Amino acid sequence: MISLNNVSNHIWNKQILKDITWSTEFGQSWAIIGPNGAGKSILMKVILGQLPYFGTIKRHKKISSFEKIGNISFEQQKLIAVQAIKRDWYEDFSGKEEKFLTGSEFIDPEALNPRKLKKIAKQLNILAILDKSISKFSNGEVRKILIAKALLADPKLLILDEPFDGLDVSSSKWLKKTITQLIKSGLTLWLVSHRFDEIVPEITHILCLKSGEVFAKGTRSKILTSKTMKILFRKKNLELFNYIDLLDTNVNDKKIFKTKSTIDAQITSKYNSIIEMVNVNIRYGNKIVLKDFNWKVKKGENWKIIGPNGAGKSTLISLIYGENLKVYSNEIYLFGMR
Repeated sequence: MISLNNVSNHIWNKQILKDITWSTEFGQSWAIIGPNGAGKSILMKVILGQLPYFGTIKRHKKISSFEKIGNISFEQQKLIAVQAIKRDWYEDFSGKEEKFLTGSEFIDPEALNPRKLKKIAKQLNILAILDKSISKFSNGEVRKILIAKALLADPKLLILDEPFDGLDVSSSKWLKKTITQLIKSGLTLWLVSHRFDEIVPEITHILCLKSGEVFAKGTRSKILTSKTMKILFRKKNLELFNYIDLLDTNVNDKKIFKTKSTIDAQITSKYNSIIEMVNVNIRYGNKIVLKDFNWKVKKGENWKIIGPNGAGKSTLISLIYGENLKVYSNEIYLFGMR
């Protein structure tokens, strides 16, 4: 189906992929795994023609057109989120309500395949959200319509790039069941992941990447062993984080940054918390997402944020990143600074 021979990739002056040689066949389901930063998503973008590369990539005539390769990634979901935010901005500043796409309009904009859409929606169990505005979709629901849109184009290969990120328990169960059904139906599917529990039993082959190189490849039984995985995910010594921007110090005074313990001690003494939210309120129209929300994260604490779809998990994260402009109308502190 696809064969790569000595494929390499550079982003600016940094080499990401190093002499990747790998071939796959139709009907084989692959999991592309490895630590964060191993080059998994970059490899998929190279195969999809989205990034330049050195080396040779050969594709079967059935997928010579990229339209025959379905691709689901978190970046696509972010674009939908950006559209929703722009819509909110327009309504806030203009006072006019703007119509947003429904699930069915997003999947099939020209309404050319209503019967096929209904069949796919029934197969994926998403009939209930087809008429819902996607601006009100949860992470799980957005992931569902992205898969439906990809399937509507009859792909010969479907690539799922970290599809479980941001999903709650029920959505994760739905996605695993869906991946299983798609593979059993004969669709060639690749799953990009860094978590073992996401690799459904129907995945037959494993490609392991580490530091941009092929670490191991082959059948599931041969590669997915505890010995191989321990070596693949062995952690290196953590590099020193650059906290210069977080400290009110002279960046030329490098004596301050001799050791990580010195930096940590300074941060601990300077800031009581890493994140602090005080009576945060987030509302979209009549929908209240966060109400009188208070939360403090201290240095050294590790949190897991859980809750059903639509509970406000993604909104919470967008406030921390500053991607949600409503952060500026609330009392939120990062590293002691509002």
